[in-house]
Amino acid sequence: MSRTRKASKANGNDPRQKLTGDFVTALQADWQLHGPDIIEALRTQNPFKYAEIVSRLAVPDAAPAPDDYSQCQTQLEIGKKLLEQVGVP
Repeated sequence: MSRTRKASKANGNDPRQKLTGDFVTALQADWQLHGPDIIEALRTQNPFKYAEIVSRLAVPDAAPAPDDYSQCQTQLEIGKKLLEQVGVP
């Protein structure tokens, strides 16, 4: 990574973050204008894809398995899960 990129990241001016933020802002504005029309077009032109998207949104995610540590963010969270597995509340 170049010094310029490191310096800009250290200052909070990461160009990728700005690009991502700008894209999401533009996408949100476009969705506000055209979202209902897009949904209607998808439903009428491709009902199978429409149903697939609806089913993904309508079904809640399954609870993680007791030995699933993928959501742990810290060593403390991992430690708590390990203790719970051996019966310590």
